Amino acid sequence: MNRSCGVSGMFAAAIALAIPSVGNAQTESQTGTRFDREKYDHDRGVRDTIQYFGRCVATYKADEIEAYLKVPIAENWRPVVTFPSGRSHCVVRNMSAGFPELRGTIAEAWYRQKYGDGLPVTLAAVPPASQESVIEALTSVPQDDRAQILLDEFAACVAATAPSAVDNFVRTEADSSEETAAMGALSAHLGPCAFAGQRLRLDRISLRAGLAYALARRAAQIPDAE
Repeated sequence: MNRSCGVSGMFAAAIALAIPSVGNAQTESQTGTRFDREKYDHDRGVRDTIQYFGRCVATYKADEIEAYLKVPIAENWRPVVTFPSGRSHCVVRNMSAGFPELRGTIAEAWYRQKYGDGLPVTLAAVPPASQESVIEALTSVPQDDRAQILLDEFAACVAATAPSAVDNFVRTEADSSEETAAMGALSAHLGPCAFAGQRLRLDRISLRAGLAYALARRAAQIPDAE
């Protein structure tokens, strides 16, 4: 089980702009019309800024995001956060986010874009991963990365056993009363997914990011025909 991406030693939170070298040549800038571009609102708060970034990336890089969600390794993450010349408008100046939040926000935007009508009917509740598979995941990564794996496995359990509640949570507006209510509705599903002795310190931002990523990973496994 390859979990090499999404852990502390990764470059992952970095965002690269791939601008070709043209020397002294003059290039003509053109405005594309393939997608409607959401205008950035400079009065946005921190959470709204990150969510804007996620929606922007999902607009242009849906295939790359899905590839990463199916196989979350470094080689598949790099194309998600590397922007060719002309598409750097997704990157907001002075934007700051840790990797789990960035990953979760992009995953949430992809999921909501692909499944705008609601939870896919094939994404029913299923038993969580076995203890053996969790132990395998933990032992396959360095010690420093195991805390993130534990959080990922916790979120995956919640997304597996309560997909409808998670879906409702990630569709709410940030910092809204609906988000607070949806978070409260999830509380009954959190305890059974925590490991014995595990102490979780999750605010709504980190909880939402983790659950969005876990639900999107499940959704990415659905065959396109469905």
